[in-house]
Amino acid sequence: MKLCYVASFSKIPNCFFVWQLKKTDCMTWIFAPFIMLWLKVVHLLKDKGYAIAIDDFGKGESSLQTVIELEPDFVKLDRYYAVKLSASIKKQNEIQMLLKLCQQKNMKLILEGIEEPTDLAMAKLLGVHLGQGYLLGEPLPISEIH
Repeated sequence: MKLCYVASFSKIPNCFFVWQLKKTDCMTWIFAPFIMLWLKVVHLLKDKGYAIAIDDFGKGESSLQTVIELEPDFVKLDRYYAVKLSASIKKQNEIQMLLKLCQQKNMKLILEGIEEPTDLAMAKLLGVHLGQGYLLGEPLPISEIH
């Protein structure tokens, strides 16, 4: 919650902040007796205008339960799904399933790790909302962004 305190003094509106939860964060609340507390914290942040993102979805221990319970604004799909997406019917089907869930819950799906033009084309064809990856631009220090 320290970040909420810092964010409250910035001149940037809350709607531009995204709280990104990694799988380890999500696993802590799923198995701990603090599930209701976690949900309250997430809803408090959302009520204050902050967005919530679940990172690396589809990798390791992350589950649909996490998405259903937390109802994040963004689901960041692990880069595994972007690699050779254009050649994998299984990955395409899973992404379509997730897109349907995102549409029902008013969430945006972000595909991480897009590095090949054919995979970007397939992501567009499937209707993926947002993308990240070296094909789209390398990460830059904030001081170099104009």
